[in-house]
Amino acid sequence: MMFTSQNTLNEIMNEPELHRWFPVLYRMNLLQPLEQLKDLPLEEAVQQAEITEMTPKRQQDSVLETANLICEILEGKRRCLRLYSWEDWQPDEPFDAGDPDNIFLITPLKTDSLPAGKRPVLLIAPGGAYDHVSYRNEGTPLQKRAEEKGYAAFMIRYRVAPSRYPLPQKDRLTAIRYIRQNADLYQADPEKITIAGFSAGGHLCASAAAKYRELGFEDCRPDAVVLGYPVISSDPEIAHEGSIRSLLGEQFDGLRESVSMEYQIPEDFPPAFVWACQDDALVPVENTLRVSEGLKKADIPFECHVYRRGGHGIGLGEETSAACWSEEMFRFLSEVL
Repeated sequence: MMFTSQNTLNEIMNEPELHRWFPVLYRMNLLQPLEQLKDLPLEEAVQQAEITEMTPKRQQDSVLETANLICEILEGKRRCLRLYSWEDWQPDEPFDAGDPDNIFLITPLKTDSLPAGKRPVLLIAPGGAYDHVSYRNEGTPLQKRAEEKGYAAFMIRYRVAPSRYPLPQKDRLTAIRYIRQNADLYQADPEKITIAGFSAGGHLCASAAAKYRELGFEDCRPDAVVLGYPVISSDPEIAHEGSIRSLLGEQFDGLRESVSMEYQIPEDFPPAFVWACQDDALVPVENTLRVSEGLKKADIPFECHVYRRGGHGIGLGEETSAACWSEEMFRFLSEVL
């Protein structure tokens, strides 16, 4: 089953399994503007609804992308694997975002027309302030885009609060190890693994790439890193303090400097593509500029793009000045991998 814009929200949400999976992969409060219009085709409903957080087209696409991703999992076209055991993961009701057992890896779409040879890998970590994981805008759209570009694209759900540092980083590195050890299963190139993260997910990627040896994962260095409007610094003047506090908890005072990633770039840090928007009011663009300066000092190949307009949490950035960022990223990765 695959849904289109001619399906109603009622038709989508009345499927029992979709109703169970949706809270895992979507912020359910974002469906509220559509509740009174749930019997209209989704294409019409988003045009009539009073939507404030995204454009009507992005609302429509985000609902359909999530619904169809769930269908692909339920139909066996993808797998959702529990981290560490690598058995199939299923959500409980109600879904508890803070449960440390609710960590998983969503695998690439199975297809009968795989490209010849091994595919580069993109392992995506959405943001969410180390409090939740936001697939709707920062996971599912990029996975779909990457697969269209010939990548084996994975999405991870890592541990969030009340779990603390370095558990999310270890989840990230464990996923790299799994992909590298099972590359043939996904027709993936184990030497072309890029980790991509947004906001707090960007901090997760930067810290995992910088501290993989320190954390005991010597075989898990990623081959490239993508940081989208990342949380980087713990400097009170520019930090997104909520993310750092969620990550560190009671360790905040003792460890905050050690996770301020602009100062933690080692000489073997992977090539990096970094981007943000100048008008980001949540995570100041200075985070991106500082990590870029750290990359420059360590002589790491990198690109930094600062777009004029887009704000925060924009994912692929449609209808913003950052709409071209993913194409720039794929070009960069083709040059460094």
